[in-house]
Amino acid sequence: MIMVTERASQELALIIEAERAKANNTDLNLRIFVQGQCHCGATHFGMTLDDDTSPNDTIVEAGTIQVLYEPELVELLDGVELEYVDETMQKGFTLKNLPEKASCNCGHSH
Repeated sequence: MIMVTERASQELALIIEAERAKANNTDLNLRIFVQGQCHCGATHFGMTLDDDTSPNDTIVEAGTIQVLYEPELVELLDGVELEYVDETMQKGFTLKNLPEKASCNCGHSH
């Protein structure tokens, strides 16, 4: 199961609560999905706000929000950490500790 750090949970809550208010939709949560594959075979993930929860979704509670993903991602996201970074060259959400089969090793920047 994916782990959500305290910092990521706090940042997600701010973003999602604002979007919930703007859209007048209290069902919005974070969905992680497969965005595609690199030519080296690595899996690339995307994140979006989603209000459609499937009964098959894996749901991870993170404070006032939920992180959703499809059952076929359970193995790839097991032990992965959703983190928020705020550094000089990078700001945003990132997945850390991805398994080798999901990590890009071709040297391309994604």
